[in-house]
Amino acid sequence: MYQVFIAEDEPAALQHLCTIIKIKCPNFQVTGTAENGKDALEQLGELKPDILITDVKMPVMDGITLVKRAKEKYPDILSVIVSGYQEFSYARSALRYGVCDYILKPVKPSALQESMRILEGRLDEYYYGLRNQVIRDMCTGTFSESPRFRRIFPEDEYYIALLRKNSLPRRFVETRGIEIFSIKEEQMMVYGRDEVEALYICPGKLLFHNSFYQMMMH
Repeated sequence: MYQVFIAEDEPAALQHLCTIIKIKCPNFQVTGTAENGKDALEQLGELKPDILITDVKMPVMDGITLVKRAKEKYPDILSVIVSGYQEFSYARSALRYGVCDYILKPVKPSALQESMRILEGRLDEYYYGLRNQVIRDMCTGTFSESPRFRRIFPEDEYYIALLRKNSLPRRFVETRGIEIFSIKEEQMMVYGRDEVEALYICPGKLLFHNSFYQMMMH
């Protein structure tokens, strides 16, 4: 589940955003909130959310400054701006800081839901790449455990299957002849020499999925 942080100084607006995400965006979870940009920036370092949703006008530190500083410190974070119509020209300047979307207040559930759907696709691609790199590092013996490992592999259970057509199992820590393939649903395959050996890694929720069996049979 992807993590969202919301910076909004109006309690009613903050509750509205949290409710939309809870009800309409099942693959996202609000893990932190703040009433101004300064407090938000301090919490981002601890929580490391995937997405920052921020209002433009806030006390202490406004949303534009928050987005700018958050992007400088945490380049991978995705940002969404929400603001009133009269602030549009001001908020548009945030595009230079990599803001992914701009939503007008009052926020319509459908608008936020669509924005989160698009961001979910970007995050799927991002974590897909990270999982591939971690598996490759494991296979080549260069893996060093990261604090984000749990975020990269979020499932509680994974199953591993080694299939071989001849000989003894090959040592998968060797660097020669290793190819890694995966799909966004976290199913990964590591092929050994001449594809006679294959190591399958699959989260428990996909173990009995038809596509997994079909891929193993091929």
